[in-house]
Parts: sequence; C-alpha cells; structure tokens
Amino acid sequence: MYYLALSYCDLGRYQEAMDLLEKTFEASQKTLGSEHPDTLRAMNYLATSYRDLGRHQEAMELREKTFEARQRTLGSEHPDTLATMTGLANIYSDLGRRQEAMELEEKTLEASQRTLGVEHPNTLVAMNNLAVSYSDLGRHQDAVHLKEKTFEASQRTLGSEDPDTLRAMYNLARSYSRLGRHQEAIALSRKAFEGRKRILGSEHPYTVSSMNLLERCIKKSIKAKSDPQEKQSKIRKIFNSILPSR
Repeated sequence: MYYLALSYCDLGRYQEAMDLLEKTFEASQKTLGSEHPDTLRAMNYLATSYRDLGRHQEAMELREKTFEARQRTLGSEHPDTLATMTGLANIYSDLGRRQEAMELEEKTLEASQRTLGVEHPNTLVAMNNLAVSYSDLGRHQDAVHLKEKTFEASQRTLGSEDPDTLRAMYNLARSYSRLGRHQEAIALSRKAFEGRKRILGSEHPYTVSSMNLLERCIKKSIKAKSDPQEKQSKIRKIFNSILPSR
C-alpha cells in the first residue's frame, strides 16, 4: 500500500494518498506496534500527506513523533532519522518557524555529508532545503551559492530530469529572479516547467508552480527593461507562446 500511496502523491492525488496512508498507519500500529520500522515509515509518509494538503499543524505533530521514535530506535544519524529531520524542518518553515528550520537543516546537512557523502541524493535534498531557508531569511547570496552547488551536483549525479534536479532548478530560478538576474531566471524556470510537464503532466501541482514562476520571471524581466507602452504587448506575446504548450 505504501507504493500505491506514493504513486498517488507523485500524480498530485493527495487526498487519495492520505486516505490510504491513514489506513496503513492504523493497521501497522495494531499489528506491529507503534515503534516498528514499518509503522514509523507509514507515520512519516502520512505526515507528508498532511503537509501536501495544507494540514501543517497535524503534519508537524506526527513528524515530531516520528523523529523522536527514530532517534530512540535507530540513532540520531541513521538515514531514516536524517530524512525525518529534513521533513520536520520543511514543516517548521511552512509554519513560519524559519530560524528553527534553518538550524535543523544545518544539522541535517552536516550529518548527511559526514555519514552519506557530499553527493548522496539525501545530502543534496538537505542542501537544497537549507538554501531555501537562507532565501526565506533574506540571505540571498548564501542561498544562490548553495543552490548552484546543489543544482550542479544533482545534474551530474541524478540527471537533468530527475525530480530532485528539477526542484533544484526551480529553486535556483527563484533566487536568480530575486537578485534581478532575469534572463537566467527565465531560462531555468522554463526548463523546470518543461521538464516537470514531461514527467509529471501539465496538471500536476509542481508543474503549475513552475508555470507560475515562469510567468512571474517574464513579468519582472519586462518590467525592468520596457517602457510602459511596450509592457502589456510583450507579456501577451510571450504568454501566448507558452500557454498552448501547457
């Protein structure tokens, strides 16, 4: 049932994923016990589903329980514990607890680099998340530096259309846009959108987010360069060339 629920998540069918994971978690608790690895895995996935559906407080409570149990049963530097730390930091960020999120992500990245290696996929996820936290806290140059490292390593080790590479590409485009590097932002956000559309489909939430980012990048670029009379016509022309491809 895990794999079916994860497939629902990949397709953006978050409600169906949550319904299935709630049943899986309840059954695991009854038959295996509250701290069995399979129960903790179901709990962690269920927390992710709650977050996908915007139920951040419930997600945080469940993720904290998972983190404490995995620390107790697996140790503080086990890969599953570190993955839970990453997820918990994400939820802290969602709830506006950005300093706590950053501190937890720094610990996660340091431990992941030490135990898994600097280019392990989990390490790259931790690096990407820390870079996002730097952006949230206004540390934009630090964020760009780390996002560029993450994107380069992800391309090299995972390939250009791996979901984690596309996430790193999307996040780097956001930083370029914030810093006024508009042409680089447009190029990367376009690649992220096209890659996600091919892999996830045009209606997936991640694809829609990439499309929205591309639109914002184009608007900011035109606003920075054009006189007022030219702006609207340029925006319409560019959007008309993009929107049919959705």
